[in-house]
Amino acid sequence: MMMKKLVLTCATALSVTACVVTEGIPAIMVENDRPAYSPVIIVKSDSLSREEGRVKMFRVNGQCLDIHGDNDRYLIRHSCHGKSNQLFQWHSDQTLRHNGRCLDIKGNDSRAGTDIILYECTGRANQKWYRDGRRIRSSMNGLCLDAGEPYIKMQTCQNTAAQYFD
Repeated sequence: MMMKKLVLTCATALSVTACVVTEGIPAIMVENDRPAYSPVIIVKSDSLSREEGRVKMFRVNGQCLDIHGDNDRYLIRHSCHGKSNQLFQWHSDQTLRHNGRCLDIKGNDSRAGTDIILYECTGRANQKWYRDGRRIRSSMNGLCLDAGEPYIKMQTCQNTAAQYFD
């Protein structure tokens, strides 16, 4: 995982200090009764910004992520065929979407072994993801998407092909 240092540039006007972070992150507002300073923030960053907005298939262990099951709800691995049920898109809010629904850790359950499903986008932490090299990790619990079984689950990150997504 690459780490970026982003420097805040701050200015005070009236009773508010506004700090703007480079790289397009929203402004941070600070109350005037707090000391004005220019801290350095470390932000996790990697290939997500390069993938944002792209519609793509995710290949894992010789197969592709695929939507299957009740109401096209479950995420599985399946032979790659390139049809719409294998196409996903990263969004700037850290969600990974298919047909307007988000990849979701089922039941907001943070334990390893929990199924990954498609669900209405809620903005909750169980729908936030980031790239860590070739892995896709949950922002909620740091666990990795794992395709070791036909159904995609959350698992402790390991050095295994079932967690490497291209």
